[in-house]
Amino acid sequence: MFRLAHQEFLYLFALVPFFIIVFSSHVSMKKRALKKFGQTAMVQRLFADTSFVKPVIKFMLMMIALCFLIAGSQGRRWDRSSKKSNAAGSI
Repeated sequence: MFRLAHQEFLYLFALVPFFIIVFSSHVSMKKRALKKFGQTAMVQRLFADTSFVKPVIKFMLMMIALCFLIAGSQGRRWDRSSKKSNAAGSI
């Protein structure tokens, strides 16, 4: 088994839902602002070269990277005491 050297870093996983809430509110505010800007058909023609999927994919990749970064910073220590060794030296 393994133990974690820095268990206090587990609290950083609470940032992931916080960032999800902030990103979703940002997207909804952006959509609301575009609706105020003009009719939907006109706005789609004005922003024809803009991708609305790329920022979502980028955000998802950044959250996955953040999770891996937090998990990697835990500093896993392998518990060596559970292994039994033979005193005779045979395999």
